[in-house]
Amino acid sequence: MPTPSRPGPSRRPVQAVTSAGPSVEADRRRRMRSYLLAMGFRTISFPLAVWAIVSEWYVVGALLVVAAAVLPSIAVMLANAVDRRASVTGPAPRSPVQGLSAGPVPADEDDDRPPARSDDGPIVGTVVSRRPADDPEHREAS
Repeated sequence: MPTPSRPGPSRRPVQAVTSAGPSVEADRRRRMRSYLLAMGFRTISFPLAVWAIVSEWYVVGALLVVAAAVLPSIAVMLANAVDRRASVTGPAPRSPVQGLSAGPVPADEDDDRPPARSDDGPIVGTVVSRRPADDPEHREAS
């Protein structure tokens, strides 16, 4: 099946609903669930470690103590791992404004400036202010 594209010269692929990533809410729910599971296991590890040490299962108790000490940092890293993957079809579409070129500006009838040049050379000319305070005739009149 061909990929649909937008009309025009660029023919970029259209963003499909199936190529969109998971919603922000679903990503937050996933991260919250993994954090709560890790912290729940940590909470259970403390009493189990005490029970294992009292029952003379020292290796199991030591492993549970290590798990209870290390799991908070792992849980926080899992909770902060935001899904930043791009969509399946590629990067997000560009803004349509970025594809517009700066065309010539329509000239006013009373505009005495020369037409804009299309090359990238330096702009040569004089600065003309149209503010009344800078106009010599206006200064003499006031």
